[in-house]
Amino acid sequence: MDDTFLTITFYLMYLYTVIQLYLYSIWIYCFENSIIVELCRSLIFKFNSLIYTYKIEPNYPYICICGDKNETYMNLEPISQTEIASTLNTIASGLNKIHDLIILRNNDQMYSRIFKDTVNDYDISFVKTRKYLLSVEYTHPDMSNRIVIEIDPGLYLIGNEILSSRFVLRCLEYQNEKYVFDDRYILHIMDSKIKLFTITSSEYILIGNIEYEKKSIKILS
Repeated sequence: MDDTFLTITFYLMYLYTVIQLYLYSIWIYCFENSIIVELCRSLIFKFNSLIYTYKIEPNYPYICICGDKNETYMNLEPISQTEIASTLNTIASGLNKIHDLIILRNNDQMYSRIFKDTVNDYDISFVKTRKYLLSVEYTHPDMSNRIVIEIDPGLYLIGNEILSSRFVLRCLEYQNEKYVFDDRYILHIMDSKIKLFTITSSEYILIGNIEYEKKSIKILS
């Protein structure tokens, strides 16, 4: 009887040890491959999306394709700078709706491009601009209040295209103030040299090194 009890005891101890080692190996694998981290990020994002009445920016690297009325998110593993241009160009080649907005977040850098059917290669710069916007305010004739448009610091890279009408709508969707949106809005902007100017829904800004360029874009019906 005693021998049988000892045998069962040792077997259970052995089984317990094996299970512990197996679970530990799974944990190490998940940790080394960032599976646990990505799962936690995804769960936090989904939880925040449920409790807020407005859209929440994902807290992990992503690619976002912004169409007229919807957005498509794709999770993105942190990639090298040399892979970013090819990734954007690959995605752009699959789009067929002009003026769709493509946004890519890679750690603390963001890339924003307006899809154009006349462009086959989207150049990417990894150099920060020396020209910043101090404030951007959204106004509309049917609104009594102004809404501050927050520009992510990661967007201040040479070559980024910001504040197009689709870009502005996206900014409004990710804040908690009520708004009216159509092509009658006006953005009131102050730049780093305290210069004041406005842009409309038919314009956007191309970020340069020491200057920005206000460019026109055709309004689609």
